[in-house]
Amino acid sequence: MPCDAPYGAKVTFLASRTNLRHTVLPKALGRSRIVLIAVFIIWGLFATSIATAKPKNKTTHRIDFLGCCDASAAVALDDHRFVVADDESSILRMYDWNAPGMPLQTFSLKEGLNQKDGKTEADIEAAARLGDVIFWITSHANNRVGKNRPDRNRIFATTVRTNAGKFSIEFLGKPYGQLEEDLAQSPQLAAFGFKDDSKKSPKNIEGLDIEGLCATPEGTLLLGFRNPRPQGKALVVPLLNPFEVIQGQARALLGVPMQLDLEGMSIRDLFFRNGSVYILAGSWKSGHDRRIYRWDGRGSSVELVTPKTLDQYHSEALFAFPHQPSDVFAVLSDDGSRKTNGIECKNMLSVDRTFRAFEWRVTLPNQKH
Repeated sequence: MPCDAPYGAKVTFLASRTNLRHTVLPKALGRSRIVLIAVFIIWGLFATSIATAKPKNKTTHRIDFLGCCDASAAVALDDHRFVVADDESSILRMYDWNAPGMPLQTFSLKEGLNQKDGKTEADIEAAARLGDVIFWITSHANNRVGKNRPDRNRIFATTVRTNAGKFSIEFLGKPYGQLEEDLAQSPQLAAFGFKDDSKKSPKNIEGLDIEGLCATPEGTLLLGFRNPRPQGKALVVPLLNPFEVIQGQARALLGVPMQLDLEGMSIRDLFFRNGSVYILAGSWKSGHDRRIYRWDGRGSSVELVTPKTLDQYHSEALFAFPHQPSDVFAVLSDDGSRKTNGIECKNMLSVDRTFRAFEWRVTLPNQKH
């Protein structure tokens, strides 16, 4: 490729990062060589930086919402309002992202979940929206000593309507409590030991703990497991007939399981957007280490789209508002164990409880926004 060199010298060159051949006419020979060497050193460093580019994560300033600590599942209701479930109570809370503070409204799930006393814990871990219906799933986990907790074995659905700026929530169909049996009885899931998992503590690496739920364009749901982790990989199982299940018309029809290499991490939430499934991943135990991966929803390959840690949040819920750019997500932190003046949030008065939230945006160095 010909070009004009400084001071009138003409240069013809053919270059790569490892090969540079050039012919310089005698005029200003020395200066032209210096300029060429400098240009190609800079070009080589730039090419190397692009080839080894790692994803960078950008987060907005922290937002605090009140009245709840253990934010574990969330769904956008419109361009700025969202509904949150926590894993310590059976209450849904509606908030305004643009006006953080106490919830706009609350809705008790106890009657619909047939919880007759105040001691039961639904342990809601994830949510996904299919049209006007929001599906919710509990952990399906035993208690800490491995004792079965039927109140944690639920898939249920709600509809949300607005009237004069107020939301109303109603149950659709009935909560489904047989998923644990369906997992154990499915022939294509036999290799994952669900028959034995249901007898163990959720903190056991071979225990049962569901924490991710994702809606697909086909009208199905993807179940994401914190545990078990067969061969150290994260497990995703499709639920092919969610509407029939909560309407009491059929048992759960489970699809072909998929195993994903999340570098030893487990699924904490799933969210479908723009043809990809975004996976919020964390340790199968506890801790703040979080990463987000992008997956096409079909194969076994995933792409890391955050650095090795996602700030110092205990991120548990991943969703997006319709108006947000395609690379911007809302993330909520489960702050039940976060201490203030030595007191865990979950042990504070409800008016003093908070959970943190932020917008997350992934940007590669060669992308412009």
